[in-house]
Amino acid sequence: MAKYLNMTKQLNGFFKRVNKLTQRELDADSTFHQVERIARIKSAEYIWEHMTPGCLYNREQDYWNDLIKRIPARGLLFEFGVYKGRSINYLAEQLNKKGDRRRIYGFDSFMGRPHKTGGSGTDASKPNLKGVKPVVLPNVNLIKGRVEETFATFMDNLKLKDKSIAYMHLDFGVYEPTKYILEQTLPYLKKGAIIDFDELLGYADWKVNEYKAMMETIGRYCDFEHIAYCETENSSDIKAAIIITRLYPTH
Repeated sequence: MAKYLNMTKQLNGFFKRVNKLTQRELDADSTFHQVERIARIKSAEYIWEHMTPGCLYNREQDYWNDLIKRIPARGLLFEFGVYKGRSINYLAEQLNKKGDRRRIYGFDSFMGRPHKTGGSGTDASKPNLKGVKPVVLPNVNLIKGRVEETFATFMDNLKLKDKSIAYMHLDFGVYEPTKYILEQTLPYLKKGAIIDFDELLGYADWKVNEYKAMMETIGRYCDFEHIAYCETENSSDIKAAIIITRLYPTH
C-alpha cells in the first residue's frame, strides 16, 4: 500500500510539472506575454543607458544597504506606502545600528491603493490592511490616511527650522499619488537627497505610473542620477533609486 501511494505521489508530481511546462509554452504565444516581454526589454534598455558600476542587485537587503550608506546625515526621512512595514522597519533597524537617531515618517491609509492606472502593473486590492497599522519600531512614526489629505498638514505642523528631505521611499506603484507627493516634496528636496521608487520599471505599464510621475516632477526641476536597481526573483517590478545632483526653481 505504501509503495502504491508513493508511486501515485510521484506521478502526480510528474503531471504537475508537465502541466506547468505546457502552460508556460501557451503563455509564451499569448499577446499579453509578448507585451510583458517588450516591457522587460525596454526596462533593460533604460537601465543600460542609466547604469553606474555596481548598481544592480537581486536582494532587497543589499539594495537597501547601499541606499542607507548614501543617505545624507541631516534631513527628514519618509516612506510613502508602508503596507506591512517591512522596508520601513528594516531602515529603522539599520539606522539604529549606525547610531542615527532620526525618526522615519511613514504615510499610508492602510486601506489599499485608491488609484490604478490600469494594465498589469499593480493590484489595487492587494495592499489592503483594512485600516490596521502594522507593528513598527520605536523610531518610526506612522501617519494614517490618504497622503493627499495628510502630508501638507503634517509638514505645516512640523516644528523644525530645516525641513529638508534626505530620503524618500515611494511605494504607491501608481501615477496619481506618486506625482502628488513628488510635487509636494520638491520644495524640501536638497542636493544629495535619495529617492527610492519601489516599482519604477519592469512591468507592462511602467511608463505611465511611477516613471511618468518622476519625469513630470523630478525630471523637470532637478538633475539626478540613477544609483541602484533591484530585481528580485519573485517579482517583475524593478526598484530604482536616484540621487538629486542639482535643483532648479519650481516657479
